[in-house]
Amino acid sequence: MSNKRGLIRDAIRDLLEPLFSFPVYTGRDVDGRKVPQFINVYLPTGDVEYAVLQKSTTAVLAVSYRVEDVVDDDDLDVVADKIEAAMKPQALGDLVSGMLYDGFEYLDERERGFDGITLRFNVVY
Repeated sequence: MSNKRGLIRDAIRDLLEPLFSFPVYTGRDVDGRKVPQFINVYLPTGDVEYAVLQKSTTAVLAVSYRVEDVVDDDDLDVVADKIEAAMKPQALGDLVSGMLYDGFEYLDERERGFDGITLRFNVVY
């Protein structure tokens, strides 16, 4: 199923890229030192369930926005709201059987010179 994770990450990237003027990366390990702002999409955890010879995976999908600056939470919320509005399971076709918004976390990296917010979704595929 690892290929399915890649397909989901790529589909989210393709969904979000037209909405923003900065890059959308797929993966946890992004070197953003030369990019003033970006989004990265990754699946940090997942659980597999078996039922009557069928397997499904429920995973956490993280969509993280980072900006090279210290910005107001309201500014982060503008980007987060735009991401959340775009994240509909119908937009991913048959890749997922369900997706729900599960929460957020502000990134407190001011000592390193950037701010951000991560949105969490539960996806089932």
